[in-house]
This record gives sequence, structure tokens and C-alpha cells, in this order.
Amino acid sequence: MPLLLAVPFAIAPRAVFVVNVLAALAIAVGAARIFERWGRSPLWGAVLLLHPTLLLLVRTAMADVVVAAAAVWAWLTLEREDRWATVVSFAFLVLAKPYGILIAVALLAGAAWSRAASGAPAVAGITVGAAGSIVLNVLSTGSAWSVYGRHPATFRWESLPQAGGLILVLLLLAPPGLVLGSVPLARRRAWGPLPRTGRSRAWRAVPGQGCAKTADSESVLRR
Repeated sequence: MPLLLAVPFAIAPRAVFVVNVLAALAIAVGAARIFERWGRSPLWGAVLLLHPTLLLLVRTAMADVVVAAAAVWAWLTLEREDRWATVVSFAFLVLAKPYGILIAVALLAGAAWSRAASGAPAVAGITVGAAGSIVLNVLSTGSAWSVYGRHPATFRWESLPQAGGLILVLLLLAPPGLVLGSVPLARRRAWGPLPRTGRSRAWRAVPGQGCAKTADSESVLRR
């Protein structure tokens, strides 16, 4: 993330906020393409720009919006089986922030569970991203580990008995948003999450005919 902020900061300190604005737009565009693959209007992707959390974080220089954008595009490129775009998006996801690798592994596990696509490009991207992170950590801190791991406020297993109860309460209070948001993904068996139902894509390219509906796609759209 500091590398992304360096150029706009060199131009003008306030220009650093442009990075998250562009990341928010990337989220909307990526979501629009996902909705389009689901047979819905791509305009639904713009609704994400009204999300309170996104509206709050886009006005900061935090990496969370960039991570979210990378995750959306990693999800999309993996499902589309776009090999090189998958490598780049997964590598960027891992490089963006230390917890990005957890999201990347979850997306990869979802693809393996639903047999959505070959996981080799995603594995390559994760490997490249992890190697790049180690190199950057060594150059900046002299250690292969992220500075997050040495921060006294970082997560530790021994703290789980004290903090676990509070975390559980927060998770239980998160619905209905989390529950309602997971319903369409569960119905499509998007376990990564991945826009996938069974072993058939909602839209499949047919040689000479562009994109055509399959029998399973019509059942997906009806649901």
C-alpha cells in the first residue's frame, strides 16, 4: 500500500485519497461484471458505492478498500478462468495487506470445493504475492515477518479466551446483513464465494455463438 501512495503523495499530499477512490470504482466495476454473469443488471454493482463502510473508508488512506477491490477481481478472474489476470489479482491481493493471504486462500478453497476452475493460477499468484511481501518486509523492517506480527495489539491465540466472547457477540449482532448477503451466494453454491451453481456456469461461451444460456443457467436465473 505505501508503494501505491508514494506517487500521488509526491504530487500532492491530498492526492493519496485518489487511490481509494479508484479502488472503490474498481469494486463497483468488478461487482457489475459479476452481476452480469449472474444474469442481473450490471448497474447493481454501483449500489456498493453506497455502502456505509465503503463511504467511510474511501475518505481515508487505509488499505482496506484496495484489499476489497483486489478480492473482488481475484474472485471474478478465477471464476472466468482468466489465467494471467488471476495470477496478477491474487498476487496483488496478498501484497496489499497481511490478511490478504487469508482472503486469497479462502477464494482458492472455495474454487476447489465447487470445482469452479483450475487453482494453479491462483496458487501462482499467492506464491508471487507472498514472496514479494517477504522481500518488501526484509527491505523495510529487516525481518521476513510483517510488522503486524510484532505489534502488541495483534491477534494472539492466548488472548482468545478473553476476547473470544466479545468477538462472538459482534458476529451474532452482525445479522441481518451478513445472513441476507450470504443467501444468494449459498443458493449459487458460491463457496469462495464464487458465482457458480453445481458444475455449470451461469453463462458459458459457445464457439461461434458468443454467450448462450445453459439449462442450469436458466434455473439459476429463475432462483
